[in-house]
Amino acid sequence: MTNEHNFKVGDKVAAKRSYTLIANGYENIIPMGEVGIVENVDGEELLVDFSGYFCALTLNIADVEPIKPLGRRTAFLTRLQSLLREFDATIEVDQTSYDSLPNIVLWIDGLKESAYYSAITEITADNIMGFDKE
Repeated sequence: MTNEHNFKVGDKVAAKRSYTLIANGYENIIPMGEVGIVENVDGEELLVDFSGYFCALTLNIADVEPIKPLGRRTAFLTRLQSLLREFDATIEVDQTSYDSLPNIVLWIDGLKESAYYSAITEITADNIMGFDKE
């Protein structure tokens, strides 16, 4: 088998099966699908760091699959989706009439957090905290 995916140091890979590690009487299980980062490539062997489990394993390239990097748009939307889910939040755009400025309202855990952005035309990292509280 050859390195058909041309793995490089820094690539993200997913384990194709789970691994059970026992050290000093403690069991640590790295589940199938867990993502690690390639630390070294030696022919058909990869040193993969699973930082969440405080270990690195030497794995055959057949035992991992590459993780394709997300585009910036997809990465942003994926993180935003995760935050909306985590906080049971929604972002609502409310426009009272055709020619009025839209209000953007933030709801968290089903409660209006009163984030009105009617005075600004865009939300950025610099002005996100400057909403009018009710």
